[in-house]
Amino acid sequence: MAKRERREHPTRQILIATVQTLLETKPADELTVDDVLEASGISVGSLYHHFEDFPHLIEEGLVAQYAAEVDASIKGLAKSVDGATNATELLAGMRETTVRTNSVSFRSNREQRVRVMAKATTSERFRAALSTHQQRLVDGYADIVQDAQRKGLVKPDINPHVLATFALAYGLGYVLNDVTERPVADEDWADFILRVMESAVIVSSDAEAISASDPVLRASLQNASESTSSSL
Repeated sequence: MAKRERREHPTRQILIATVQTLLETKPADELTVDDVLEASGISVGSLYHHFEDFPHLIEEGLVAQYAAEVDASIKGLAKSVDGATNATELLAGMRETTVRTNSVSFRSNREQRVRVMAKATTSERFRAALSTHQQRLVDGYADIVQDAQRKGLVKPDINPHVLATFALAYGLGYVLNDVTERPVADEDWADFILRVMESAVIVSSDAEAISASDPVLRASLQNASESTSSSL
């Protein structure tokens, strides 16, 4: 017998959606009960009927927000690399994704994810709720890696989940560059990441043909290599 999908109460859904909307303009730690009640039109009694306490509602709103970001992240990466038929196209797609997700326009997104991860270390309830979506994000990236392996573009001995975790870690870790005194350029960072991917991840026999098929991309990678070498 098939398991029936759990459906949340409409009032609960409205409250979570309201928190998601409010989080777009206000940090989670600044939201108040009155903010949510006024925006949702839901009574305080109904709020506490569906949630253990107000922090529980905020956590559910953060989880829902994170789940939406997971969907967008997987879709964005898939759009960039799924259509690749050779190493040149794969590297170009990876570079596009790296530049886009590490740009200034994504700064608030990175900072929000850091806050969410920090909160997960102090609340077991929140960590448990968040972990399902974080695993879904890793699995989604890993599926894309496996597709590239089946095409012969990514080395077969690489663990897809390890590579997925690495990609997510360096993307989130770029928040360090947002607060440093002399940040590196987004383009230089993207070129360095591609250099690492080309040497450690991409199937070499295909990658060696890049210089002939795409001299612009090769020049970009070469410049990053020379820049890195001169700084050592």
